[in-house]
Amino acid sequence: MKKLKTVYNTNKAIEAVISNNKAEISLENLTIAGYYEAPIRNGVSGLALADYVGRTTIEELAGGIPEHEYCDTEIMSSLIDGKPLAPVDLIESGYLKISRYDLSRSGDGSLGLIARLDSDLVNDGTEFVSDSLDFIHDERLKNSENKSICEILLAEKTLVQMDPENVTSVMNTSLCAKAKRNAYIITNNTGFAKMDVKDEYGNNLVKKTSDGRFIYNEKYEILEIEDAILPNLTSGSPIIAGDIAGACTLLCYGSTRTLDKDTTIVYDRRYIDTESAIRLTKSDKCYIVGYLA
Repeated sequence: MKKLKTVYNTNKAIEAVISNNKAEISLENLTIAGYYEAPIRNGVSGLALADYVGRTTIEELAGGIPEHEYCDTEIMSSLIDGKPLAPVDLIESGYLKISRYDLSRSGDGSLGLIARLDSDLVNDGTEFVSDSLDFIHDERLKNSENKSICEILLAEKTLVQMDPENVTSVMNTSLCAKAKRNAYIITNNTGFAKMDVKDEYGNNLVKKTSDGRFIYNEKYEILEIEDAILPNLTSGSPIIAGDIAGACTLLCYGSTRTLDKDTTIVYDRRYIDTESAIRLTKSDKCYIVGYLA
């Protein structure tokens, strides 16, 4: 198998070949001095929720992450001469909790992929094949991360019924000021289709920006997840709205990539990633969960 070489500025390359009295135009003829090979493109990567909630690197497989009161409206005590400050037990008062995690437990943190190759692919075009395998791994890891984050955000939350025109008003009812300031809306393909309609005045509820983002009601960016990753609920299409970065984070312990020779003609590329989403708060002041019927 021969690596294909794609050349930019092809017309000038052909002219140069003809001027050299070469009758046959081939890929080798087109790859001449002054012209460069185009990179092999694996496609455009999909949306990664971890880019929005953030990744937290951990050094131990088990430990704890602080879960704090999201919308703390308490103020500092005034210092008065002769009067000592009273200590405040933040844990006992409920303003601070510790969310425990253990990524060493089976099924809680380790993700794996084994890509099987034959020797022809390994020995010929290795660079391109390796890049393609990495791309496939990265896409599947992103899908796993998206699923984990959505499941964490949906768990133990009371569902609120919404319709395409009242999402903002429901958010205003529940979310505190900083949550609205940092808010995103997560939904799936079906939910996006339900939101992408016109209001009673004929205006589009969802508009696309010049950089490709979808904005709901000129306020909140919509993060659309595939139905296969974020499936519909029994009651309707899921919708998560609020400060998702304040609600959870993705714990990342580490990853490994190895190429093992299974037989004389078969190789296995192994990927192991140890990570898991963890919730920082489930306060309705931070984010709400609902459905579009």
